[in-house]
Amino acid sequence: MATFQFEIENNTVLSFEGIHSEDFDGKLVIPEGVAAIGASAFQGSRKVLSLQIPGTVREIGENAFECCDRLEYALLQEGVTTLGFGAFMGCDHLHTLHLPAGITCMEEYALSGCSALTAVTIPTGLDRLAPHLLSNCYGLKALLIPGNIRKIEEDALGDCSGLESVVFSEGITAIDREAFTGCEALTEVTLPKSLTYLGERAFAGCSALNKITVQNPDTFLDDGVF
Repeated sequence: MATFQFEIENNTVLSFEGIHSEDFDGKLVIPEGVAAIGASAFQGSRKVLSLQIPGTVREIGENAFECCDRLEYALLQEGVTTLGFGAFMGCDHLHTLHLPAGITCMEEYALSGCSALTAVTIPTGLDRLAPHLLSNCYGLKALLIPGNIRKIEEDALGDCSGLESVVFSEGITAIDREAFTGCEALTEVTLPKSLTYLGERAFAGCSALNKITVQNPDTFLDDGVF
């Protein structure tokens, strides 16, 4: 089996020499000891089928694995804290993603367009769902939003057209504009007592939505929420 080297600079993986080789078996294992994966390091690779990232890595840079459209499996070990802008955006064959609980930052578009994902466990270290974070994840069926999430930002789950169920835990205070717009399979929503703000068009285009329970009578409802 061929052996390939990583390009590493300042403890950051910048590239991998086997990424375009016919001899690469598609199993990408980031070496122990590195602290980060650089921006766009593996962007657009059609060779990567599976990915393992060790706990020494703290940050996955912006667009690091964007449009790795044959990537099916990704294991991120406990220790990873940051997914940069668009880190896995457009990985439309990614069906299994293990996110460590200790992640504290997932930037905009980090998982957008991962349309093969059917489930995602929101890390307990997060306090917000960033804009467009899980937008266009068509395969997502159900989602539990834990109480550590205080804010769901603009279009965070927009156009997740297969999403049938969302459970909102107590602790969430704000759902921004168009957060769930176009979630066509969503039938029922119960909003927690902790919620104080529901943004404009938050559930617009949710054509199957037939039951909405707002538990806090003081929740501010912006224009055209539903």
